[in-house]
Parts: sequence; structure tokens; C-alpha cells
Amino acid sequence: GEIFGTQGGARIGPVEFCKMISEPASMEIYKNMQGIPVNITPVLEDVNSYDAEVKHFIDCIIQGREPTTPAEQAIEVMRIIDAIYKSAQTGQMVRIGNGRGRPDSLRCR
Repeated sequence: GEIFGTQGGARIGPVEFCKMISEPASMEIYKNMQGIPVNITPVLEDVNSYDAEVKHFIDCIIQGREPTTPAEQAIEVMRIIDAIYKSAQTGQMVRIGNGRGRPDSLRCR
């Protein structure tokens, strides 16, 4: 699937549930730089993200720290996911607010 906004976008290859764990998923991230989409895909180490998330959450509780990802960001991610589903169902571009007073466009293919 693809997702493109006014500031950047991403392209993610098809998810294969039978794919070997050692094979990385096909993903590209783009940033809009002066009207040109530039590939800024980071190279990430192979980490079990669920284990890391739970460990971080437990560490925050034990040490009395705020989580790296605040609840407000999780809400924003859910709004984007909802817009992705709506766009996929309707085949139309969906406008979502970005929390800074101006709408961003979201189009899924």
C-alpha cells in the first residue's frame, strides 16, 4: 500500500504472513523536499518491537518516567489508520487535521 501526505509518504510492500522472519518487509519512507519526494527510509536493526515496547513501558513505570510515545500521539496514529480504512473503502482522498490548524491530505491505493 501507499500513503502520501503534504509533508511526505510511505510505500509498504505486501505483507506475507508465511514470509521467513529473517526477511525484512519491503518499506520505503519519503519526505517532500522542495516538491520532490526523497527516500529517507532508515536502516533498522532486527528487534522484536513488541518485546521492546513492553520493556520500555515497564521501565517507565518502575522509574516514574513518561513513555517515549505519549497517548496523544497514539490517538493521532489511530486517526490516520481510520482515514486509511476510509480511503481504501471509498477509493477517495480523505482529509485529516494535523493538529496544527491545517488539514493534511491522505490517499491510499
